[in-house]
Amino acid sequence: MALNYKIMADGIDVTAGFNDRMVDLTVTDHDGMQADEFKVRLDDRDFRLKPPRKGAVLKVWMDDNRGGGLALMGAFEVKGRSREFDKQVGRVMEIHGKSAEMRKSLKKPRTGSYENTTYDGLFNKVAGRHGLTAKVSASIAKLKVDYEPQTEESDLHLASRLARDVDAICKVSNGQLIVRSRDDLDMPPVMLRQSDFTKCKVSDDDRAQHSKATAHHHNRGKVRRDAE
Repeated sequence: MALNYKIMADGIDVTAGFNDRMVDLTVTDHDGMQADEFKVRLDDRDFRLKPPRKGAVLKVWMDDNRGGGLALMGAFEVKGRSREFDKQVGRVMEIHGKSAEMRKSLKKPRTGSYENTTYDGLFNKVAGRHGLTAKVSASIAKLKVDYEPQTEESDLHLASRLARDVDAICKVSNGQLIVRSRDDLDMPPVMLRQSDFTKCKVSDDDRAQHSKATAHHHNRGKVRRDAE
């Protein structure tokens, strides 16, 4: 049976060593300024597992079972290793990490400005400063930027802020600064039944009540931001 994941540690394929002991594997894909996360739990029944070193880079591929095969989920730096006893599973080792592609330079404050450019041009300039390439949705790539200041603001914050202004998602993945319009997201809905769950938690987000709200939308025809 074909494996539905692949893991490489510092360039070495370790999938076979993980496969016999896999309990669960989780990759959390965050938008914007929060780094993606990786967690794997392994059966450590004989205490013979040798975890990857702290700081090792793990590349993870996963199959979404939709016929596309294995897809690279990202590169993750190992931040911690732990062992525990689970009543249902037994002795378990957990390895967790965060995206190794979140350049530290992206988080440093800088001051500058952008004039007479487009979203594509601006994001390519930002990406190029950090050894990345920009991948911008065609639907927003040509939007004009007459003047955009950046005052003691990190490039990552600037990119995330400008993406939100046009209802887009911004993140760093696989050597790219990806800016994707939410209109372009094509993920099909997933239907879940009660029988699909072993555990379930539902949270309510209590928010303050407001008597008035103001919304904005980006007028692509007139290339401007309008209030409603």
